[in-house]
Amino acid sequence: MVGRFDARVWIVRTATVAGLAGGVIMLVVSVALPVFHFPVPTGRYGIGTVTYHWVDQARPELFTADPAAHRELMAQVWYPATPSRDAERAPYIADADAVTSASARLAGPPPFLFSHFRHVTTNAVAGVPLDDVDIATPQASSLTGLRN
Repeated sequence: MVGRFDARVWIVRTATVAGLAGGVIMLVVSVALPVFHFPVPTGRYGIGTVTYHWVDQARPELFTADPAAHRELMAQVWYPATPSRDAERAPYIADADAVTSASARLAGPPPFLFSHFRHVTTNAVAGVPLDDVDIATPQASSLTGLRN
């Protein structure tokens, strides 16, 4: 019978269109917001990194409504380390969800535009020992001249 409504056909067609639309959206988002990679280091040293979180209990935080909050500072240091090809790489942003949601609030765009940063890794390895750097290299000796 022509013109008869068939629920199964409608469901299959709707699911097919929704699946194709979802695939196109995922493709567009992955092209627009790629998970980028840093170039592999070419020098003789690997990269180590360590992150510090300091709280100054003597200074209240001015930019919050919480009267018990104190000033905080995050610092990340990168240093020459023994190269390690199979060690787990450090994330680009350690607490990406908190940082990206704050960035979205400050900048205005929706938070999902920054969410891909949680998948970005660096070439650094967290907490590895400092390599035995030769301080007699020309770069190091030129830096020591700056300290005088």
